[in-house]
Amino acid sequence: MSFKEPSSTQIFFTVAIGHTFGSFFWKNYVKSLNLSGNEKILEYGSGSGALSRHIAPILLKGGGSLTCVDVSQKWMSTIQKRVNNYPNVEFELGTIFDLDIPDNSYDAVVIHYVLHDIDSNLREEIVRALSRKLKKGGKVYIREPLADNHGMQSAEIRELMIKAGLNEINFKINNVRLVGESTEAVFEK
Repeated sequence: MSFKEPSSTQIFFTVAIGHTFGSFFWKNYVKSLNLSGNEKILEYGSGSGALSRHIAPILLKGGGSLTCVDVSQKWMSTIQKRVNNYPNVEFELGTIFDLDIPDNSYDAVVIHYVLHDIDSNLREEIVRALSRKLKKGGKVYIREPLADNHGMQSAEIRELMIKAGLNEINFKINNVRLVGESTEAVFEK
């Protein structure tokens, strides 16, 4: 599986926007997940940590944990700087296939603006692998942009999740500031 490391400029702007102007929107999205705080969560494609930095403190208070997974060494270095002060966060560099992450071990998987960046030929296999990491009753929280030039269609998200054996709990289209129309959905194993 190949990918392109982000440029220093891309990292700078992503962090600047995600941790300043966008922080309010990411924080509100995390609030909408209604986490109890005791969950064990895998965030797939953690990137800059824009979402992780709002999930980690909720889980710290409730005794939960967060595993941040990314294929990019540059993003991993970035996120480690942003959330390394939380003892309940661990970092895994690599693809979901390369990592020694046991099946049936997570209460939730979070996929936040990542799946659309993955080659469409690999998405089904990745979603199936992520589904296997969930405990029975575990949830997938997914948010993806709908833009034609940088996004994916809602129907594809629904199809990928169903093929992975997940049941739809909630599925909606929201207009997200700074990003535009996005699919926000919850699926359950």
